[in-house]
Amino acid sequence: MHKLTSLQGSTRTDRIWLVIFLACYVLSVLINLSYFPLDGEEPRRAIIAIEMMESGNFIRPTTMGWEYYNKPPLYNWIISGLMILTGSSDELAVRLASLLSILAWGLANYYFVRKLISPYTAVLSSLFLMTSLDLFFWGLSNGGEIDVFYSLIVYLQAMTLFYFNQDKRWTTMYLLSYALCAVGFLTKGFPSLLFQGLTLAALCVYNRSVRILFHWAHFAGIALLGVLVGSYFYVYSFYGQADKFFVNLLKESLNKSAVGENRQALWKKTLMYPAEFLKLLLPWSLFLFFLIRKTKLKLRHTPLVYFALLFILFNIPVYWFTGKPKMRYVYMFIPFALMILTWLYASFRERYPEIVQKVLRYMFILFALVLAGLIILPFLKDVNEVAAGICILLLAGYLVIYRRLTIRYGIICFVMGLALVRLIYAVVLIPVRYEAREIKYDQEMENIADANDNRPLSFYKKPDTLDLDMDLEIVDINEGKLPVIPDIAYEMPYYYYLSSGQIMQYDTILRPGQSYIGYRSDVRQLNPEVLYSFKDKYQRNEEVILFRVKPLSPSGNSLH
Repeated sequence: MHKLTSLQGSTRTDRIWLVIFLACYVLSVLINLSYFPLDGEEPRRAIIAIEMMESGNFIRPTTMGWEYYNKPPLYNWIISGLMILTGSSDELAVRLASLLSILAWGLANYYFVRKLISPYTAVLSSLFLMTSLDLFFWGLSNGGEIDVFYSLIVYLQAMTLFYFNQDKRWTTMYLLSYALCAVGFLTKGFPSLLFQGLTLAALCVYNRSVRILFHWAHFAGIALLGVLVGSYFYVYSFYGQADKFFVNLLKESLNKSAVGENRQALWKKTLMYPAEFLKLLLPWSLFLFFLIRKTKLKLRHTPLVYFALLFILFNIPVYWFTGKPKMRYVYMFIPFALMILTWLYASFRERYPEIVQKVLRYMFILFALVLAGLIILPFLKDVNEVAAGICILLLAGYLVIYRRLTIRYGIICFVMGLALVRLIYAVVLIPVRYEAREIKYDQEMENIADANDNRPLSFYKKPDTLDLDMDLEIVDINEGKLPVIPDIAYEMPYYYYLSSGQIMQYDTILRPGQSYIGYRSDVRQLNPEVLYSFKDKYQRNEEVILFRVKPLSPSGNSLH
C-alpha cells in the first residue's frame, strides 16, 4: 500500500502534514474573505437570503420585494442559516457556504475513493480537487455564488449511483440519488434532472445492461423526487404563482442551452472548450502531458476510474456543445477528471519514481516566479509592506527547504506550496484588487445611506417583462408575460442594507415625500434634486442618483 509521503514516511507524519495543510487551507480562504465586496451573482443571493430573514417567509424568494423566479430557494436557505449562526450579514457569512462545501466535498471524495481505489489515491485526489486553481482562488473568493455547493450535490448524486450499484443495493441507490436530485432541483432547477438521466445512461453502459432502469426502486425514486419537489411548489402556491415559477425555471435552463439565446460564435467556443477545461484543472492538468505517454490506459481494470470517464463523456456535451461558456458551471466535473489524473499519477509514480521526483523538483521554478513577483509588487502597487515582507520571508523559507522536502514527502510538499501561495494572495493581493476597483459599491452605498439619513429607500426604474411563452415543438406553453425587476447591480440593495439596516424596495411609481435612487436618464425630465451620485459599472457607467420626490403642494401636485 502506498504512503502519502515517501515509502519511509509514517502514518503519524502523514496526519501532521494533513492537519497543517487543512489549517493553512482554511486560513488562506478566511483571511480577507470580507475585504473584497460581493460581486456578480453574490449580492443577489445575499439579498434574497436577507429578505427571507426579514420577512420570515422562506418559501417565496424575493428581491427588493418582488418575486424572484430564476432559482429555487435552497441555497438562499443555507446563506440565511449561516447569517443567523454568525450573527452577521457580511461577506464572510455569504461566502462561508462555499468553503464548507469544498471541505465536505474533499471529505466525501476521500471516503468514496478510499473505498473504491486506495487510501493513497483518495488523499491525493481530494487534495488535487481542493487545490485546483480555479476553485481555490476564484470559486472560494466568490463563494456567494451557487456553483460550488451545487457541484457538490451533483457529485454526491452521481457517486451515490455508482457506489450502491457496485453492491447492487438498488433501493438505497435510487432513493438516495433521487433525494439528492431533489436537493439539486431546489437549488438550481432542471439541470439536476439532466444529470440524473445522463448518469443513469452512463451507468447502463458501465453495467452493459439497461435492466436496472426497470427495477421497481427506480420508480420509487422518481416518486420520491416528485413528492419532495412537488411539496415545495404546493406550499409555494399559497404565496405566489407556482406555475409561472416552475415554467420560468424550465425556460431559464433552456436559455443556457442551444435552445436558448447564446448560439452566436458557438463553434468557436466548441473548438476552444477542451483547452478551457484543461485550464480549469490547473495545475494538475500539467501532469497529463507526461503521464499518458508512459502509462497504459487500462481504465476498465479500475471501476471507479472507468465510471468517472463515462460520467464526463455522457454529461459534459451539454456544456461543451451548447450553452453559455462559464466554466464555473462545470465544477462538478473536476473531481471525476482528477480521479482519472490521480490514478494515472499513482500508476506512473509506482513505475517511474525518479521521473516524478525530477518533475517535482522542477516545480520549484513556479514558486520562485511567485516570489519574484511578490518582491517586485511593492514597486508597482501600493501594498501593505509589512504584510508583503512577512509573505516574502515565508515563501523564501519554503523555497529553501523545498527540494529537501520533495525528496522525502513528494507531492504533498507541492500542495503545501499552493496553500501558501493562496495565503499570500489573500493577505497581499485581495487588498490590491479592491483598491484597483473604479467603483466601490460598499463605499458608495454607505455614502447614500448617510445622505438619506438611513431612511427607507426605493429603486426607481420601469420594469422589464418576463416572457414565459415557449414553443417546445412537443408542447406549447403559454403563460404570458410578467413584469419583473430589470437588470440592476444587486450590490446596491445589499450594501444599502449593511449600511442602513433597511431593505431597499423596487418601485415603478414615484411617490411624493419618498427617497429613491435610480438612473439619471430615467428621471431627467423631472429635473430632480440630486443628493448624491455615482457611476454604475454594469450600465456603461451610467449615473446613479439619490433623489427625493418633493411633497404635494396644496393643489395636489408634486413640488418639483
